[in-house]
Amino acid sequence: MNRPYRYTGALVAASGVTAGVARTGQSQSLHLLLATFLTVVLASAVLLRYPALLWGRKTDDRAAAAVFAGGTSFGVMSLGYGVGETFQVGAAVLGFGLALLGMATGAWMADERQ
Repeated sequence: MNRPYRYTGALVAASGVTAGVARTGQSQSLHLLLATFLTVVLASAVLLRYPALLWGRKTDDRAAAAVFAGGTSFGVMSLGYGVGETFQVGAAVLGFGLALLGMATGAWMADERQ
């Protein structure tokens, strides 16, 4: 996918996610919404550069994917419940975005080394 489409798609995805978080009414923090937007933009742009991370069908060894999914689920739920009295969607979404960004940039760095 070429850069203009990739960046436009990343901006659209991040706008949708951030608007969804803002509509929950729980996220009063502009800093949290801005961090969510920027994190999702970066993660989406890298994930769109490496679509095999999302759509790959290799079933040889799924242990890494299982560990990532389990760790991300635990981290997102912990952030969501650990920030306030009730489940905080904004904190959970930001945690998920950070996990995706870490995974995507890890794949990017591995690709650059080859």
